[in-house]
Amino acid sequence: GHSQLKTGHPVRSAIHKQLNGRLVLRWVTTWESLLLYVLQPFCSFHLHCLLATMAQYRVKKSSILISEIRDESCVSHFTTRRS
Repeated sequence: GHSQLKTGHPVRSAIHKQLNGRLVLRWVTTWESLLLYVLQPFCSFHLHCLLATMAQYRVKKSSILISEIRDESCVSHFTTRRS
């Protein structure tokens, strides 16, 4: 809830400034922690998807390289036998 202090000069009142500062700080840190609770699952899901995609790409790339090596060895094997 909101709290208001009755002061004659709120700008000059150090106590009023300090209490308002604490309220603002408490509101900001509470809001940020709630935001982190919302963003954490979202970010961890996207990080998981990114890592899974990278792993699939590496497996696919390595299998392509292995098949190219096999194809080259077969071609070189057949060309050396024919000559």
